[in-house]
Amino acid sequence: MATLNSINLGINTRWLNEFEGSAIANESKFTEDGRQFIFQKKKQKFRAISYDCTGEWMPYATVKQLAEIRDSGQSAVLTHNDGRVFNVLLDSIEGLPRKGFSKHSETSHFQLTLHFTEI
Repeated sequence: MATLNSINLGINTRWLNEFEGSAIANESKFTEDGRQFIFQKKKQKFRAISYDCTGEWMPYATVKQLAEIRDSGQSAVLTHNDGRVFNVLLDSIEGLPRKGFSKHSETSHFQLTLHFTEI
């Protein structure tokens, strides 16, 4: 089960862009006699994480909790389904309520996609 801090994101969630890009930067240099050396280092750029929660129906109360985390600008702990843990900032929340429900009804349930920046 995936969680953000103590908020349950559900079991049917997935990381959409997990294998895009690389966290490692390669730099090659040549010596005067033509030998090549390749140096690897971790990129300083922060990685974007898009997390698909559309396999779950999130109650409006959960959406409000997520919005509070987003609006606070503070880091949160994302625990992936397989147990990996990431420190993240919640950048945005995309989602639609279940058909026939108002977007701000206390009884509405949403399918969400969450966008994070790993820090």
